[in-house]
Amino acid sequence: MKKVALMTWFQHDNYGTVLQSVATTRVIKNMGHCLEGIDYISEGYDRTTKLEKLLTPSIVKEKMKRSFKYKKYHKEVYTEDRAQAFKRFKEKHLSMRKAQTSSELYRLNKEYDAFICGSDQIWSPREFNSKYYLDFVEVENKMIAYAPSFGRSVIKKEFAKKRIAENLKRFKHLSIREKQGADLIKELTDLEAIVVLDPTLLLTAEEWDDYLISVDIPSEYILCYFLGDNEEYWKHVKKLSEQYGLKVIIIPIFKKDFYRGYITLDGIGPGEFLYLVKKASFVCTDSFHGTIFSVLYKRPFLTYKRFSDKNAESQNSRIYNLLSLINLECRLVSNNKFNIDSVFKYDFEKTFKLISIEKQKSMKYLEDSLNDAFKYTFNKNNYKITNTCSGCTVCVNVCKHNAISIEINNQGFYEAIIDKEKCTGCGLCKKVCPYNGERAKYINQEENSLYMLRATSKNTLATSTSGGAAYEISKLLSNQGYDIVGCNYDKESSRAMHKKVKAGDISSLSMFQGSKYIQSNTKEAFKDVLSSKNAVVFGTPCQIAGLDNLLKIKGRREEFVLVDLICHGVPSNYLWYKYLNEGSKKYGYGRKPEVQFRFKKKGWKKIHIYVSGNNNTYIRRNTKDMFYKYFELQDCYMTSCYECNYRITSKADIRIGDYWGEKYDKYKITGASMVISMTSSGKSILEKLQEKNMVELIKEDILDYWNVQFPVNPIKPLYYDELISELKSSDLDLKSILNKYSKIEYLNKVLSTNYAKIKRIVK
Repeated sequence: MKKVALMTWFQHDNYGTVLQSVATTRVIKNMGHCLEGIDYISEGYDRTTKLEKLLTPSIVKEKMKRSFKYKKYHKEVYTEDRAQAFKRFKEKHLSMRKAQTSSELYRLNKEYDAFICGSDQIWSPREFNSKYYLDFVEVENKMIAYAPSFGRSVIKKEFAKKRIAENLKRFKHLSIREKQGADLIKELTDLEAIVVLDPTLLLTAEEWDDYLISVDIPSEYILCYFLGDNEEYWKHVKKLSEQYGLKVIIIPIFKKDFYRGYITLDGIGPGEFLYLVKKASFVCTDSFHGTIFSVLYKRPFLTYKRFSDKNAESQNSRIYNLLSLINLECRLVSNNKFNIDSVFKYDFEKTFKLISIEKQKSMKYLEDSLNDAFKYTFNKNNYKITNTCSGCTVCVNVCKHNAISIEINNQGFYEAIIDKEKCTGCGLCKKVCPYNGERAKYINQEENSLYMLRATSKNTLATSTSGGAAYEISKLLSNQGYDIVGCNYDKESSRAMHKKVKAGDISSLSMFQGSKYIQSNTKEAFKDVLSSKNAVVFGTPCQIAGLDNLLKIKGRREEFVLVDLICHGVPSNYLWYKYLNEGSKKYGYGRKPEVQFRFKKKGWKKIHIYVSGNNNTYIRRNTKDMFYKYFELQDCYMTSCYECNYRITSKADIRIGDYWGEKYDKYKITGASMVISMTSSGKSILEKLQEKNMVELIKEDILDYWNVQFPVNPIKPLYYDELISELKSSDLDLKSILNKYSKIEYLNKVLSTNYAKIKRIVK
């Protein structure tokens, strides 16, 4: 039996989303295959800022309209009963496979024989996410698009067009749900996409009966299911109810629906939804799938336009396409007009003939695509460790065949490169890879403890980035015979590099003090540390996770103490090189200056960068410095930073970082560290530091980690490739590039920061 994976929206509790997934599952099962849904939850879609929305007239108009209308009773309502009904239905009828980040999705390549994306509006440019275009699938012939939808006829954003076109060109089996979508694909790529039916139309009414869940209801009623909030709908409903003597049942979307004086049913899941449509005397809806199931169950219905055709965000095209396809345009209410005397007159015979023709075409496309996809297998010559290499270098140090090297890639980051001639495919590199190896443990209240830590030494506080946690841990363990490995900024190469300091050499530990907000080369240090009897290693969570995997394979994990840093991401080296090059010309500090990314003499909370050379010194607040502007916008991070597996997990013994927030504002000059004990060994070290009076240690709520650090992966900007290319080029300076790509984002950030400050003052 072949295994097929389905990539669509599973996180949304709406009827169409769930029922189209159930339909696809049933169809694939009827073909003799096994289908599993990929339980992926998108953390965000595009990076459209509040300021950008304010500068878009159509969005402003719609927001103003909604703000006037959506008072107390117009708020959307989602109850726990409804959520539980959906949960029960999905658990019964859908088989799911959890995968959240790009690397976790990439690992599925070895588990499935084919991948399907669709249906639903997963290709909406407003909610662009390349994972819904199966960007993680390695063999393009295994990718099948079945009835995805753009949800609109026009794509306005140029970068969205580019990214969508790039992803579409990978498909060898390409279909779309609406003709308007096929026209868009033709315009963007010159590819011909076949128009197929929504999966829900591939099952008969009798097959859908298998999923019904009965509801205690009147024998005759009008069913109302409106996703939009147009009071004209309800005037029609009132007329129909009065003229035909029918009760009205509402599946509520808005709080106001409970106060309309009709029967309002809470806790309606997908099974109950099907039952209500089947038993209805008449259906009034603006829902795409509400319309589909009215047709399948041969219920007389009226479909309303949910959006104004002038609305830039209109999704009406899918309704138009559906009704045109099945010859039921007469059921669309236009300009709020309809013939009340003829609404119950219907003949679905022609409609079902048309559906039958389209169904045969759709089923043939799906079956042929699957059969073709099953022919292809993984190509060993294309051996790849992961699709989100973080350049941790651990794979280099485990490879016995010298088949892996570390090089700066075309995005400006260290990346593992495999020599295919030397590679034997043994798989050791995958076992140690932080994005392919054993999963890390989640930070949690039961097993981990969070503390505020401050060194008692004034000198340590003065020379450390925050509260001196890393330095005091290093000093304690160095005196106990541990070698220390940390990150040092090497001004000769203008790069960050990990180095090893031998046990007892306390005077050399100062080279590790201070944050370095660029990617560090760990290759030689990680190789060197394997010769140590005992060692403490500091690094980013991905670097530490890789080393943890390697040490476990070698049976030496207990001999090491691993400390990872609270990390929000690292920017491209191309940004750093360009920054130094421009600064050396403008401020005269030369090509090999001394650098402090956090100049503590200016305080802890007010971050400053310090660059000095050739008797010239540059000091700037982060809000005025070009490197920090890019860094804080998160526009040019390493790909793995946008897909990090370690925001809320760790393989370290201790996690350390700044204790931001208002709680320790009193230390805004000298600083405070946030530390989390991840293991009993880590906790013991922290307690020993306190016992020796080397630090002040105060236990805090573990939830502060979420409240203070906001450990969520940022969204990769649509213009990422173009931005990186500009940073690599000498054509434009950093200010010009920022204005070209990120000006609105930057202004939005400034406004948001100032607004937050004002709120704190007023509060």
